[in-house]
Parts: sequence; structure tokens; C-alpha cells
Amino acid sequence: MSEAAIHRSILAYLRAVLPSGWLTIHVPNGGSRHRIEAANLKRLGVVAGWPDLSIYGPTGCYFMEVKTPTGRLSNNQRRIIDQLKDMGHPVAVVSSIDDARDAVEEWKLPSNYFQA
Repeated sequence: MSEAAIHRSILAYLRAVLPSGWLTIHVPNGGSRHRIEAANLKRLGVVAGWPDLSIYGPTGCYFMEVKTPTGRLSNNQRRIIDQLKDMGHPVAVVSSIDDARDAVEEWKLPSNYFQA
């Protein structure tokens, strides 16, 4: 499964299980861009290595970096993840809905998900 397909499935899962009012967003930092467009985006605040998914709710901000099971973090991603964790924000590297569910449970986020 591609990283994009994993990303879409995790996003759909999070939007289904998190309560109304919670926001799960993706900031499109990556991808191939013309150098002028990339420079403009950097001036507008794009940060290399920012996690794929940002989750915002009344209890705080949480972040998920989506990777394939064999994917590796870039140096920029490691740096940003460390910086976010140093500020007290939970960050998980996930490669499946199961990984995302584990993070939601570990972070004790409110969830509409009920196990049978």
C-alpha cells in the first residue's frame, strides 16, 4: 500500500472516531514544486519535516507522521518531531489504522470507537 493510501485511510479513521469539533488536517508541505513556488511557500511559513497529520481538540494538539511499514524519517522530520515532543506535544509515527488507533488510545483522546 502506498503512503498516500495509508494516509487517506488513517485520516478517514480519525475523522470517523474523534468527536465532533475535533479537527484533523494535513498541511501539504511535500511534493515536487517549481523552485519559485517552493521559495514562496517557505516565506509563507511552510516548515520542512512537519508531520503529515495535525489533530486539534480541546485537550491539545497531537501529530502523526505517516510512513509505509518500510518508510524512514528524514532528518527534518526527526528534528521537528523532537522539537514538538520537547514542547510537550504527542507525536506518533504510524503506518496503519491500527497504529493510529493505538496512538489515540495511548493519548487518551475521546473516541467514538467501541471495541466489541
